[in-house]
Amino acid sequence: MPRTTGGVTPSVVAGALALVLGIGVVLYLAAAALAGPVKLTIPRASERAGIFARSTCKRDVSCVGSGVLNCNRKGKLVVHCRIFDERHTDAQGNYRCNREIRMVMDPKTRRAPVNGLGRWHCPSAAPPS
Repeated sequence: MPRTTGGVTPSVVAGALALVLGIGVVLYLAAAALAGPVKLTIPRASERAGIFARSTCKRDVSCVGSGVLNCNRKGKLVVHCRIFDERHTDAQGNYRCNREIRMVMDPKTRRAPVNGLGRWHCPSAAPPS
């Protein structure tokens, strides 16, 4: 008479393993569906651009304020924002400079660093009247 260990045969082990693997696949697919498509949202890009504008302003002694003018989607993971710095100097008075920045979200880490900088545009201060 062949010996068995409590009725556990190789076919029972294979069936249980297949069941566990199937449940794992279903749970993975459900989690991926709930996570939704990866997309850099305009509000998130605007918030990140505001943080970048403030950090830029902190490094400039002539900067008295900063912010975000607008953000435009260029792709699912790419957003361009225009930031500004309010500046004040004795020679030029108050004026505003702006530049475009680009953020591209990494789909794996979901981080959205600023990875592109346009040139500063600083219109000349208005002549004294």
